[in-house]
Amino acid sequence: MGWRHALRAVCRGWMRLGFAGLTALMGLPGLAMAQGREPTPEELAALNLADLAPQAQEQAAQARQPWQGYWELAWGQASERGRPEAQSQGRASMRLQADVRSSAEMRWVGVLRLDHSEPAQQPYPPSLLSLQEAYVSWQPSESLALDLGRINARQGLGTGYNPSDFLRAGALRSQIAVDPASIKNNRLGTVMLRAQGLWAGGALSAMLAPKLAQQASSSGWSADLGATNDRSRYLISLSQRWTENLQPQWLLFGADGQSPQLGMNLSSLWGPSTLVYGEWAGGQRRMQIEQALALPQAAQSWQNQWAMGLRSTAENKLSLTLEWAYDGAAPDQQAWQQLQAQGGAYWAYRQWVQRAQALNTRSQWGLYLNWPDLPGWPQLDLNAMLRHNPQDHSQLAWLELRRRWPGLDVALQWQRHWGRAGSEYGSLPQVSAWQLSLRGYF
Repeated sequence: MGWRHALRAVCRGWMRLGFAGLTALMGLPGLAMAQGREPTPEELAALNLADLAPQAQEQAAQARQPWQGYWELAWGQASERGRPEAQSQGRASMRLQADVRSSAEMRWVGVLRLDHSEPAQQPYPPSLLSLQEAYVSWQPSESLALDLGRINARQGLGTGYNPSDFLRAGALRSQIAVDPASIKNNRLGTVMLRAQGLWAGGALSAMLAPKLAQQASSSGWSADLGATNDRSRYLISLSQRWTENLQPQWLLFGADGQSPQLGMNLSSLWGPSTLVYGEWAGGQRRMQIEQALALPQAAQSWQNQWAMGLRSTAENKLSLTLEWAYDGAAPDQQAWQQLQAQGGAYWAYRQWVQRAQALNTRSQWGLYLNWPDLPGWPQLDLNAMLRHNPQDHSQLAWLELRRRWPGLDVALQWQRHWGRAGSEYGSLPQVSAWQLSLRGYF
């Protein structure tokens, strides 16, 4: 895991990326152009920092309210395979967030979530406390920031899949919905020391996360440090503007027992309303089935992961995103079919994938819709998602209607799975479900 291994991994990665990747680099503008306008110098600094830590955008928008939160009540029904009657589901939640400045340089951030679900989210009890973030930030100058504590450091441009989000494994303790935005926002942060530096046209971030526990905890009142800090890890990311329209981001990730991994994020604005983005990660890895089942003497090989998407936004605020996701370490169609016949090994693999937030099979298509303020219905939002597994032709559909008032939201959600027995979505116990929720902000 020394610097020589990391350097060799970097060289091999760029050689494998090759001419196609270089061509894409020279033609893709930076993330700031994705907003459809030229950013001001002040915004450029904020965009650079946000590339390294996307949650900074949320925190900056909420800085005017140091203490805030919401409560939520939800009730619905689910139809399960083999059961003639629908099963009732209920949940009561509360989320508290603090973002307090004790001085011009010091900032204290904390996010705490409490859920009570019936039935319980396995393997946890009905009542579940999640310490999602708790860290202190010191900014001695405009160009330097140091953070220490549990931080939800998210990476990547992908909507439904983020191969360069190297800290996502094990971080999902409370899943209240299947939409990607909810999963990213409600996961546990990683305990780390993070340093971020800014300069004209560039930014550098280095994160060091130590091992603090041996394994994850199923206790409802645990900080669950083993879920996010079960091994020592590091993550370095660099964003440098090459030209006015080109600012890619590179990442280098390493962990105990794992070869260094590389990552990259790029985006391009095609016309006034269409964004094309790409996210890549690569490195020496074992196949996912071998990792999940802990098979002995499994050799490593170079594996690539991709998330490539096209997002178009109309004048009426309708936004559509088509995304293709790929993981070379996931089973192809033949390996997936063989795994389905192995019973216990199949479900052990599915549980491992869920914890790792990885792809079950080699590739996946996703269509995502976001339509705030529907025409003729101000404050009414429509969100939808459709996922298709091309290896077994199973699908997942999710739909949400959300009505917003000052301090109050009412949402109706619906979810449906299609597929034959043994497929990714056809093997899930739940066939369909709907839920009505009421959320109040304070």
